[in-house]
Amino acid sequence: MFRTYLRILNLIVGICLTLAVSGSIRAQKAGYIYVANGVDNSVDVLRASDHIRIASMPTIPGPFGLTATRDGKRVYISTFDGKNIYTFDTETSALISTLQFGSELREITLTPDDKNLYVPDYNENVVHIVSTRDNTLTGDIPGGNPHRWPSAVTASTPTSPTNLGKQ
Repeated sequence: MFRTYLRILNLIVGICLTLAVSGSIRAQKAGYIYVANGVDNSVDVLRASDHIRIASMPTIPGPFGLTATRDGKRVYISTFDGKNIYTFDTETSALISTLQFGSELREITLTPDDKNLYVPDYNENVVHIVSTRDNTLTGDIPGGNPHRWPSAVTASTPTSPTNLGKQ
């Protein structure tokens, strides 16, 4: 029983750290930081300038990964059960769409131009590509090696050449 509580606590801490590091740059440009709360099924909205919670948006059971558009008008949320991606309007807290695909969806990210959402699918060994224009699945990036299970993804603007992965 104690191990279960410890695993849940570690998961919550991991989620908070992931959101604080990976999501804060995009959210600060929009002026807000969004934090998924899996226990009470909500997303807290924090003002980026002082980290004060200004709202709590009820969402879906088990919000897990999330990313916000640059203008802050939409938030995309994956769930702990890993089978759906939900799109919410941040001004009204209304659910705009539900995408049902995959089997183990976790961390998600938008391209810098907000045109595509990248959704790693751990069990299917692919990264799904979703068009944000009409919230449809437009393609998959294969994971390659059968022993690689994509669990998180990020995107950046091309500011300089990279040597990442080169030897």
